This record gives sequence, C-alpha cells and structure tokens, in this order.
Amino acid sequence: MVTCRQSITVFGIRIDALYSYSLAFNFFAFANAIACALSMMTLFLLIVEACGILPTSPSSCSSMTWYWMMSLVLAGCTAATAVGYIGKCGNTHTGWMPICDHLGKFCSKATTSMAFAYASLLLFMFACNPGRVEHPATLEHGP
Repeated sequence: MVTCRQSITVFGIRIDALYSYSLAFNFFAFANAIACALSMMTLFLLIVEACGILPTSPSSCSSMTWYWMMSLVLAGCTAATAVGYIGKCGNTHTGWMPICDHLGKFCSKATTSMAFAYASLLLFMFACNPGRVEHPATLEHGP
C-alpha cells in the first residue's frame, strides 16, 4: 500500500493520488505494519521457546497477541475496503465520482494490497484457532 501512487494531468492540472492522502489507507498501512512486526516478534519468541532458551512459556501471551493482530488487520481491511469501494464506484448521493477509471494503476495496487491483507487475515484466523480445526482422520465416529 505504501507504494501506491500515481499522477495524471487533466486539462493541464496535475492530480496526484497517494495512499497517505486518505486516513483509512494510512490506518490500513500502519495496522499491517504493526501486525507484521508483532508476528515476527511472536515467531522469534516461539522459536526461542522451542529451543528451550526461555524458562517460562510465552504461549498465553502469544495467543493474545495473535487475537490482537487479527483484530487490528480486520479493522484496517474494513477501513481500506470502504474507501476503495467509494474510489471504484463513487457515491451518487454525495456527488463523489469514481476515480479508478482515471487512476487505474493506483487502484490496482491498492486492490492487490487489500487482497493480500485479507489473505493474512485468514491466516491469523487459522493461527488463533488451531485447536478448533480437526483432521478428518482423527474424528471419532459414532456407534
């Protein structure tokens, strides 16, 4: 999302599109950056725990961190999706025109970024609920 930028000239007027012009896109970028940093920190702690370097288990702290990161990514995705929808379709009631037909490169980069963020959200959901997913071979069959 941070690399989303495009400039066009319409009737001699230069129009710039940057992710930083929208607070929702800013929130989306920072939420994903924070979630990425916390994921790396949690991964490091889990590797340290697996090696036996730490005497105590940070598992309960890391599970709460996963839930927090999932919530943060979800909030960022919904904010960016709302602004992206207005950019793609506009809003006739307020007079906002769609911009994606003029700023195609900007919109395609933002869409790709949101698609990857939604994929990471699914991964966070699976990481938060590992015990709830059961392998079909381990399911008990009734009498």
